[in-house]
Parts: sequence; structure tokens; C-alpha cells
Amino acid sequence: AEIFIGTSDNLRSLGFSLDESLDIADSLSFAFVKNATSAEQARNALRQYDVALNKGKVDMMGWQVINNAVPTLAKDIADSLGVTTQEVLNMGIASESTATMLNDALLKSFDSNKEAATGMATSIEDAFVKLRNNLSIFVGEANKTAGATDLVASAIDAVSENIEELATIMIAVGAG
Repeated sequence: AEIFIGTSDNLRSLGFSLDESLDIADSLSFAFVKNATSAEQARNALRQYDVALNKGKVDMMGWQVINNAVPTLAKDIADSLGVTTQEVLNMGIASESTATMLNDALLKSFDSNKEAATGMATSIEDAFVKLRNNLSIFVGEANKTAGATDLVASAIDAVSENIEELATIMIAVGAG
């Protein structure tokens, strides 16, 4: 919703319908999930995307920020334009990308972005259910034998306070 609220007026002024504006915003949100974009990267990319909507084009710095946050967008743009991904990357570096190119690619990649994000959400949800179940069993057994509930609770607190760093490490290990 935040992406839509921040971009809706600009998208509508560019001639996109309300439904298209919603789909573009949702596609970008799904793309952030699909690319495991950090919250900070997403914020920075949204700022640059907003600048691109206002200017109608994407400057080199904006392109680098957006591409780092959503690396699959270059291929989506290439598919939308019928050119190679390398040509799109070169256009981005040369400040030749336009807001229309971004938006058209986001519209056309809506289904694939949604499917990827939905699949990831299910996998993550399943993983947390398994974690919760196994942790409950472990804590119950550990507490019976050693009274370890306080220790486990402290460890869980430490994980929750450092979740972004841990997620980054887990994604890097999973990708490697």
C-alpha cells in the first residue's frame, strides 16, 4: 500500500489507469520480495523511482540504486523492449532509461513477480512453522533436563534484535 500511495498520483499523471497503477505498485513490491531486497535498499530504490516518475527518465545514479535493489528488473525491461539485458544495463548507465520503460516492464512482469513472491512467502512461512515446532520440542526437552528456558529465550531475543543481519547472511549463504 505504501508504494501505491507514494506513486499513484505520478502514475495516473503519466496516463496509467487506477488498476494499472495498482498493478505497477504491486509488481514492484513483489519484485522487492523476489530479489530479497533489504528494507534500506527498497527505501532508496523507491526514492529514485519517485524521482524517475517526476522527471520521466532515470539518471545513472537512480538506475544503479534501482538495479541494485531489483536486479531482475533489467531482464524484465529487456523482455518488454525486445532487447538484451546488457543493452538495458548500458542504457541505464548512459541515463537513457525512462519511467515508461520501468512501468511497462513492471506491468508485464506482474504475474511472474507475484508468483515468485508468493512462492517465497509460502516457503518462509513453512520454514517458520517448522522452526516454531522444533523449537518448542527442543525447549521442552532442554527445560526438563537442564532448566534452559531462560537461556533459549535470551538467544531468541538476540536473534530478533539482529534479524536483518541474520537474513542477509542466510540469503548470501543460500545463494552461494
